[in-house]
Amino acid sequence: DKNGVITALSQGNVTVTVKAGGKTAVFTLNVLAKPEPELPKNLLPKEGISVSDGYILGVQELTTADELLKMFENDSKYLVINASSDEYAGTGTTVSLKDKKGNIIETATVIVLGDCDGSGTVSATDYLITRRIVLMTYEYTDVQYEAARVSGMPAVTATDYLMVRKHFLGLYDIYTQTSITE
Repeated sequence: DKNGVITALSQGNVTVTVKAGGKTAVFTLNVLAKPEPELPKNLLPKEGISVSDGYILGVQELTTADELLKMFENDSKYLVINASSDEYAGTGTTVSLKDKKGNIIETATVIVLGDCDGSGTVSATDYLITRRIVLMTYEYTDVQYEAARVSGMPAVTATDYLMVRKHFLGLYDIYTQTSITE
């Protein structure tokens, strides 16, 4: 332009001629393509959820797989979920991050508080599973155990069972930790 600024329009070689003060200079510029931004090497959750020790925490019941994918900063074309887009993303659903070559570089498992059966909702089955975990009459998985720890205590206790039961009955919200009154 009139100020001497050269703006590349595409990659390749370009010959530039500069004239000033009765002198002329000719040179060739090699314009390189703009490098692609580096992809993140891990899952980047948005506010409201977190990824810790291989678990995705903060996902509430009735969250669809599509809604879950939108809870990450990562480009969705690099995310893989093991649920259909309109299915609930319940406890045990996994989200994986892949690189540009399609290799999985991180996988995390969803924990929905109270959802011990992985249905994406808190149901009578969930409070019965929680009760059996408390009574030690159920062979649970690590993921089910984490879902049953709604009180946040290290062990599943009768308090967790009561919280899940009250949530199912509509008397308590385990996500806000508040009683529901009408």
